[in-house]
Amino acid sequence: MLHQFLLQPRSVYVESRHYPPACMISAPEPDNELDRIAALRHYNILDTDAENAFDELTTLAGYICGTPIALISLVDSHRQWFKSNVGLDAKETPREIAFCAHAINGPDVFVVNDTLKDERFADNPLVTNDPNVRFYAGAPLTTPGGYALGTLCAIDRKPRTLSSEQLDALRILGEQVISQLELRSKISRLNETNAELEKTKRKLERARDKAQESNRLKSQFLNTISHELRTPLTVILGNIHLLTDIDDVPDPEEAVEIAKDVEKSGEHLLSLVNDLLDLSKIEAGKLILKPGIVTSKELVADIESTVRGMSLFRAKDLDFHVVAADIRMITDALRLRQILLNLLSNAVKFTDSGRICLTIREHQDQVMLSVTDTGCGIAVEDLDHIFQPFRQIDEVSTRRITGSGLGLAITRKLSELLGGEITVKSRVDHGSTFDVTLPREYPLSA
Repeated sequence: MLHQFLLQPRSVYVESRHYPPACMISAPEPDNELDRIAALRHYNILDTDAENAFDELTTLAGYICGTPIALISLVDSHRQWFKSNVGLDAKETPREIAFCAHAINGPDVFVVNDTLKDERFADNPLVTNDPNVRFYAGAPLTTPGGYALGTLCAIDRKPRTLSSEQLDALRILGEQVISQLELRSKISRLNETNAELEKTKRKLERARDKAQESNRLKSQFLNTISHELRTPLTVILGNIHLLTDIDDVPDPEEAVEIAKDVEKSGEHLLSLVNDLLDLSKIEAGKLILKPGIVTSKELVADIESTVRGMSLFRAKDLDFHVVAADIRMITDALRLRQILLNLLSNAVKFTDSGRICLTIREHQDQVMLSVTDTGCGIAVEDLDHIFQPFRQIDEVSTRRITGSGLGLAITRKLSELLGGEITVKSRVDHGSTFDVTLPREYPLSA
């Protein structure tokens, strides 16, 4: 097929005019220079490694034209860079002395039969010094969009003339260089597309795994919550039966103890129901906040009284300590109290002895609230999960603390609704610290 092309003289080339030697003349920039450079960059070919497909075309060009040097030259903003070079060690030269910078201004093969007889090149450093160019023929590498990126050129150290068949072959090989660039670009885009598809696939797989894990946790939660709801109801109904048994009426002291068990179970049941309702409202976007003025003094008095009144707190050897600056803020007092009580009740659950501390301080326009305990701490692998719904803290490897598994999830969601965030630091056997950062004034945009 190539032999047939060589026998068909279809190419018209630009013959150089003969001038006396004069000062070198640099090539003017093409009218579409900015778009041409953009097209060149689009191929992502500059400064890439050698590739066999291009080297074979360059070798064939030198063989057909009978020249010791053949190049695939790409004309960049300030240089010509050689994607492939045969017979020349250089990888690039300045654009102002590049023969190819002239070649890209014409539609067809650009030929200089004898550089010493052409005023544009007679004083060119590439002519007067190594590699001593005396002959040049360059076929423009023109993209389907009409931009000449550079040339496939044949160079000799002595004057010569190419036949029309050789020039036609050089042009055809130049078209093959563009075909290789197009193929390379399409393969690159295909690889990028495949990479994006693979990334999307991984995202979908993670989303699927997350959904499956969420469903598993919800199923586990339903089993847990069913048990948690049934237990206090069983206690309440059983104790009420004792109180109403006509044949075996308890004495007053026994009746008081029974009533306490009923009260305790009722409080637990109410807490579970409230957690479910709160989470449902938050996720449905129906939880209405009621911002107002809150002072740290009033908040601490309420919180301290509640914590010290917890039956679990009284049953343990715990010291509750409060350090609070005198702060006045605008937020939802009920939800702020709920956040702190959730954190403090968790601290009480997981601390058998030692200290629990509530700290309230301010920094610029933010209020910092911290709950620190000396309890069992949280394992590193659990820290990423404790704020997820339907997760229960398992801080102690030898026991489980019962609960809905919603407390910390609600706490985080409430913190975010109030315009803040919550973080945790913990070490096993060294306790935990939960930090809540809130704006001093509830954001109007919330």
